[in-house]
Amino acid sequence: MERGDVEEGPSWDCLRKAQLCVEPSARLRYALEGLRASEREGDWKKEEEAESIRALLFRQASQASLLLGREEEALAFALSFCGQGTLTDVAHAERATILRLLARPEEAIEAQQQAVLHAPSSRASFHLWCLAQLQQSCALWKDAHASLDRAKQAEGADLLLLSAQRCLLRFRHEGHDPRAPELLGRLRDAGRPLGYAEYLYGLIACTSGRMQRVKGPSAVSSKDSKGQSR
Repeated sequence: MERGDVEEGPSWDCLRKAQLCVEPSARLRYALEGLRASEREGDWKKEEEAESIRALLFRQASQASLLLGREEEALAFALSFCGQGTLTDVAHAERATILRLLARPEEAIEAQQQAVLHAPSSRASFHLWCLAQLQQSCALWKDAHASLDRAKQAEGADLLLLSAQRCLLRFRHEGHDPRAPELLGRLRDAGRPLGYAEYLYGLIACTSGRMQRVKGPSAVSSKDSKGQSR
């Protein structure tokens, strides 16, 4: 499927094939064929269904182009994704990611603000978190703190990870955070699976200078955090 010619078929079938592709160029070909198929299908599909399929096809095309190192092309597909009227917050967030990779941080922030604006309540906290990270990268400290404040108030907010992100923000801005040791303990004891919590733990531990070598929450005891070895 990934190396042969793209088969003719309805847009949804091309979308399924694109989603299953591992090789980016084949993924892109299926996405483009799906977009052409959606134009041929005309009005026989329900409008909402057609919009959803086209949105996901543009998303596949954008992601595939990005994997191929064609960032400007990926951005163009992301813009089309934004205009489909569905998953609009996701579309703007992906546009923000591409703009950041293109070293266009101000535009990336604007795109992420659009993601926040269009986000359903269940995704608002995540998008605000991402906005704070972009603002932090541009040294917009006050704005980043404000975004984290809003993220903490949103539905489904992960308060522990947001606190960890604020700790990193304080280190970048002020050079210290007296709450870092307590926060390291909370991250260590939270029982989270490896993932972003582990990543934040390592960043805070390294930044605060509490460990010479970071192995993660599961490998560090409270004594280790005080510079003692077992």
